[in-house]
Amino acid sequence: EECLIDNFQCAAICSCTHGYSGRYCEISSEELRARRTLRTRLIGVFQNLTQVDDINAQSMEFWSASLYSLALRPFELSTSDAAALMSIANFTLNQARGMEGISVAPLAGVLQALDTVSSVRKYNYIPNDFNALNVTRVYDNNTADGILRVVDAFATLLAQSMTVGENTTSYFYDNFRVSSELIPWAVAQNVSIISPQTESERLTDRAVPSVQIHRAAANSQTSSLAINVI
Repeated sequence: EECLIDNFQCAAICSCTHGYSGRYCEISSEELRARRTLRTRLIGVFQNLTQVDDINAQSMEFWSASLYSLALRPFELSTSDAAALMSIANFTLNQARGMEGISVAPLAGVLQALDTVSSVRKYNYIPNDFNALNVTRVYDNNTADGILRVVDAFATLLAQSMTVGENTTSYFYDNFRVSSELIPWAVAQNVSIISPQTESERLTDRAVPSVQIHRAAANSQTSSLAINVI
């Protein structure tokens, strides 16, 4: 079965021989289980830390960096580990939203965690699972909705931290993309913002999600308009 570069409806996945697993079939199933055991312990320790740590900008940045590190290898995570990471990501953003003047860019580790959760839910990295011909899983509604809610919370926090006229800020991951922009209300008409494109999408001129503001209310007392595209 072919999965050509201009076919955006499929993704190439390795099919491993018995006894090997991982994204590229690079480790044995026994080693993968050992890595998962260690990863589960680390996530448990980290989750406990978030319950007792001081809530400040430094701790938020540390949590984000930890989320990034723990979520960098999706195949080393079980579905329960992925659920724990999404819970921590959501908790991190909830705490950050209550802080004034916090820098949002260092919190991008939250998005890496969410991307990993998406991959784990989508491909279900069980040892030897890559031997199956059909390894793609369908998102359950609760998982997809939960991921989008947390991504939206990040995008909202990002838009709130931006200044009017600042360039569009975009983040691109395997399973989702997000772009945010803050524009003056006075010129909020015939304005478009699109999600970032891959090189192949640009070459094939493939349409991606976008938002277009045709006309804003002239009598609004609002000075600016935040736009997020996910």
